[in-house]
Amino acid sequence: MESNNKQYIWLIDPVHTRIRFEATYLMISKISGWFRKIEGRVITEDENFNSSRLKITLYSNSVFTGNEDRDNHLKSADFLDAANFPSISFVSEEINNQGNKINIKGLLLIKQEKLPIEFSAFFTGTSLDELGNKKAGFSSEFTLDRNLLKLNWNKNFGDNNPLISSHIKLHCEVQLLQIQ
Repeated sequence: MESNNKQYIWLIDPVHTRIRFEATYLMISKISGWFRKIEGRVITEDENFNSSRLKITLYSNSVFTGNEDRDNHLKSADFLDAANFPSISFVSEEINNQGNKINIKGLLLIKQEKLPIEFSAFFTGTSLDELGNKKAGFSSEFTLDRNLLKLNWNKNFGDNNPLISSHIKLHCEVQLLQIQ
């Protein structure tokens, strides 16, 4: 049987995509934010996202929490060091499709730190938008230890509790636009 050799190319739709992070503050409440500038591409050999390759870029200077002082601190050398490292990237190394659940392994690069990570995404379906463009949706939640990326700035308060949790939860709602 001959191979199709067709590739499907999908781009992240930044208007309909949100990668949100959440940390515990003073060990009593959640603080969240997201990146307002994101881009990425998925290349797959079939319309079911089997044999896919994924690359996502988040722009450090676009971090937004709703508080300018906190945003500036996150952009500083204490955390993302946006002046010297303008982007965060993830590149897949292996993607296994199990129906609507997609297991993803790859490398996360923040500043000069590379962290192998694994997470699952859930394929939420495809649809045509109002202009007739084909879209695909994915949803994912997973937790990262920011200390493994040397994003370990912190202070202790009260009963020696950390100001910010070391574990950061990521909530990803991704919409792709098929361009080929």
